[in-house]
Amino acid sequence: MANEQRSISLSGNCLKVLAAVSMVIDHTGMLIFPENEILRIIGRLAFPIFSFMICEGCKYTKKPLDYLLRILILGIVTTAVSAFATGDLYFNSLITFSCSILLILLLFEAKKRKDRASKAACLLLFASCMVSFWLFTKRFTVDYGFFGIMLPVFPCISEILFPAQKEKILLFDPRFWAFGAGLLILSLDIGWIQPYCLLSLAPLALYNGQRGFKMPKYSFYIFYPLHMVIIYLISMIV
Repeated sequence: MANEQRSISLSGNCLKVLAAVSMVIDHTGMLIFPENEILRIIGRLAFPIFSFMICEGCKYTKKPLDYLLRILILGIVTTAVSAFATGDLYFNSLITFSCSILLILLLFEAKKRKDRASKAACLLLFASCMVSFWLFTKRFTVDYGFFGIMLPVFPCISEILFPAQKEKILLFDPRFWAFGAGLLILSLDIGWIQPYCLLSLAPLALYNGQRGFKMPKYSFYIFYPLHMVIIYLISMIV
């Protein structure tokens, strides 16, 4: 029975690779084959899977501030390069995830605090940041908007409310259902083909909570800007 369970489970790195492939397909459709909706539909898997992995990253990282700064700096650089190349200011998913990480870290910090005053201060800062991000998404174009920022936060809230849940398969964990609710809200907010993002719940349901096979430490950080540059150059040639 144990072998059967392992055979149908997916590690974090397996899910990240799946999300990366989906992201390449999505951006290929966006920049090279904009008339092909199938490519964009397949691409709906990427953001939700990476979102859940952001939540996991915040939980397991030993250097939370470094984790936040890596994604934030890369997001600022890629946004600046994109704005220079296209002439449009568009805050990409890395900026979205930077906002998510800050909110999650504030939640975890509030959980760690023992006295009520400091716990309340963390929660007040969390609420203030959340309102600020909502206003930010109303003023600027941010990838996936406010509910995209909140998507990785929902399972973290669930984990704080139900800390005793330690399921080997995510399907039986309250975090899964909290994340599914967040995906549904995001789908209703964005519309168009976004409801196909709910398909990401199928592979996420098999997540076993393990990192899985080893990969170079900064591979996914390098992959994001690199694949965008390659696809953009191909689109210019085509």
